[in-house]
Amino acid sequence: MLKALYEQGEKVVPRVIEKPPSEFGTPMEMFQATLKHEQFITSSIHELVTLALEEKDYAT
Repeated sequence: MLKALYEQGEKVVPRVIEKPPSEFGTPMEMFQATLKHEQFITSSIHELVTLALEEKDYAT
């Protein structure tokens, strides 16, 4: 992904990613947290696709 951005002349600024939790109270809590995170990721992808289409940035 970084290479593609560089090739399009974009400036890439890496950020620190926080360590994900490694302990959960119950298996159900683990699955609920995983589902919430997956929903966040999916929503983020949809927003990026929408923005790319609005900007007519078909390479992205």
